[in-house]
Amino acid sequence: MGSSQPTEGQIHASIVNAFQRRLQGNRQPPDDNDDDGDGRPPGGGGPPDQEPDGHMQDHVPIPPALEIRAMGSLSRIFDGDRTKAEAFLTKFLGYLMLNHGVPGLESPIRQVALALMLIKGEKVDLWVKNMIDTIR
Repeated sequence: MGSSQPTEGQIHASIVNAFQRRLQGNRQPPDDNDDDGDGRPPGGGGPPDQEPDGHMQDHVPIPPALEIRAMGSLSRIFDGDRTKAEAFLTKFLGYLMLNHGVPGLESPIRQVALALMLIKGEKVDLWVKNMIDTIR
């Protein structure tokens, strides 16, 4: 059995959709399905944990970090090789997730600009230019 490679259009659509989801903050409508029949949406949604007397449990607050710095390493430069597109996007989105809360990396436009900075090469330079023009 041979594996079929995604077309350039499919890769383009996948990358554009991923960037659009990041720009929108991955907001998706809530799922109103009641899978287990208990009258509540799946995945929780019940009241917060309470002690028997009805008071909220005391939780130990997590102090904010005084100096948050980026961790991990950025993806390697993506040069347009279709076989590496999904791996590039997965690593890049993982980097953003790891660095959630880092000043400067919370801006969706900066996240996209960072991704575009990592996409370089003869095969993709025009596409990057068009994306930058579209976003401006």
